[in-house]
Amino acid sequence: MIKINVSKRVAIVLVICLVIAVGTTMYFTGKARLGKEQENLVVQSTLEMTEVNSNSQIAGQIKHINIREGDTVAKGQILAVIDS
Repeated sequence: MIKINVSKRVAIVLVICLVIAVGTTMYFTGKARLGKEQENLVVQSTLEMTEVNSNSQIAGQIKHINIREGDTVAKGQILAVIDS
């Protein structure tokens, strides 16, 4: 049998108790946060861009910009007209 002095035994028991206490706390606080009223998480945010690089298939100058700052854009929407 392995001999362990009393101070090491006490330290091991304290560590085990601490791990159990932390695990129990995490388990119950996690359960409280994931209640039925929070099953569907909705996140809202605002994206601010100060500089945008845009590439086109033809060279030319921008003739008209179809959007303004703060507008919502969709995929495939024409953002600007280029005079080639």
